[in-house]
Amino acid sequence: MPAFIPLLLIAGAVLVGIAFWDELVGWMKRGIEKVKQMMQVAIEGAKTFIARMSDGVKNIAKYYSKNKLTNEYEETVTKKAVNENEVPEELRAKIRMQMNVEIDTTAMLLAKLSA
Repeated sequence: MPAFIPLLLIAGAVLVGIAFWDELVGWMKRGIEKVKQMMQVAIEGAKTFIARMSDGVKNIAKYYSKNKLTNEYEETVTKKAVNENEVPEELRAKIRMQMNVEIDTTAMLLAKLSA
């Protein structure tokens, strides 16, 4: 096997990872705006997850806002189907053998944003 083929595979995996995180950031931004619009609240926090479900792999975003009447936090959950082949291998390995288990990706997303 020529020496450059493993490098191409690594480069391809990196590009898949970059595209996945870029798409996740864009989806989160759109979600924040939509939740703010629909509920007329300020988003005070968010977490991201990925999970293998019976109908495929999903990115999950949980947005947190404070109810002005009760002063309690409320959670708004959105889910988006993703092609498993577009998920970085490190995440695929975590969800491969588990169904309906949410893997927290918030720290990974923050690391990608601050890199």
